[in-house]
Amino acid sequence: LRYLSQWQVNMSAALAPLMDPASPHGVFNPACFLHTGFSAHAPLIANHSYLEAFCEWYFRGTPVKLQDRCGLLCNPTCAHSGS
Repeated sequence: LRYLSQWQVNMSAALAPLMDPASPHGVFNPACFLHTGFSAHAPLIANHSYLEAFCEWYFRGTPVKLQDRCGLLCNPTCAHSGS
């Protein structure tokens, strides 16, 4: 658990520059154990899938910034949650 907690701190710090509203980059960072097997429907952050976020960023130039801030492995739409 300590390792995962430190991972969360490190990832949040690493992504902080990208999460800055002035950054042109997009972020989709769900609190999932596995970041494979994403679909167009899950996981979701604020009711948005990675595909919606990517399309918004890539095709419309909108710097979408979606990051779970609920804690460790807390996104109920992740595959590990049983959803």
